[in-house]
Amino acid sequence: MNIIRRGSGYLPDGTAIYIEDWTPDKIQYHPYVVAAFPVSKVTLPGTWSPDAGRKFRYGMTFETFREAAECADKLMRGETKLGDYADNLERAEYAQCV
Repeated sequence: MNIIRRGSGYLPDGTAIYIEDWTPDKIQYHPYVVAAFPVSKVTLPGTWSPDAGRKFRYGMTFETFREAAECADKLMRGETKLGDYADNLERAEYAQCV
């Protein structure tokens, strides 16, 4: 995995966001991931699941870099919110955390 746009910016609330390229690893169907690290609003069950009040990895998958970059740019400009990309989540249950 390569981080293409590390520190590419922040969401309006200060949450860090960047784009990952997983094509070298050939392990997932949607090779581009926009990763944000918001604070979870709820605690989910499970050892590695988000806990309320703590940052967690909110990964949204895309087939092309262009789609991923568009997502990241819209999020940083405040045009969309993390919840708007629930259909792209690596882990669907994380939608309830934002």
